[in-house]
Amino acid sequence: MTNEAFARIKIDQLLKDTDWRLTDGISVRYEYPLDDGGRADYALFDRQGRALAVLEAKSTSVSLSAGEAQGRRYADLLDVPFIFLSNGEEIWFCDMGVLGKPKFYIPGFLLSLFEAFDLMSIASGSTVPQLNKQDLHPLNKIVPPLQLQIDFAERADRLESLARHLDAAAAKAEAMAAGLSAEVFG
Repeated sequence: MTNEAFARIKIDQLLKDTDWRLTDGISVRYEYPLDDGGRADYALFDRQGRALAVLEAKSTSVSLSAGEAQGRRYADLLDVPFIFLSNGEEIWFCDMGVLGKPKFYIPGFLLSLFEAFDLMSIASGSTVPQLNKQDLHPLNKIVPPLQLQIDFAERADRLESLARHLDAAAAKAEAMAAGLSAEVFG
């Protein structure tokens, strides 16, 4: 199985977790044909069959930034405002319709905003408050892949453990020094 195929399995699960219907033939369409002869990895549609977003899948060995231009081109061809880039671990999002100068916003926790129903509401303008540049700007943070977050947490735990051991050793050394001082100087 290729790295991108493995990423697609993870992406499928992320879509399922946010209530996208993968098998109804309407909501999520794979390898969706475009007017220029290309194919979008995923195209997301509302319940009436109107295109809402493209999702460009990338393997974990490729930076998601490599898919930005491709995602924008697909969004233009489908005339959709939303672009997602994902490798199954990271998710980048861009709203071409709200932001004056489109930019990708990276935090994975934004995914909860984009359940199937919510994305339809945002696209139709019925969701209040709508996403806007001022709301998203503070969220413009790079969130590392989950494995890097786990590695960081494990290292932080190890450092904390070492610090406790050093504190205990320092306390023991101080006690020994105090005892030796009392013995020598009485």
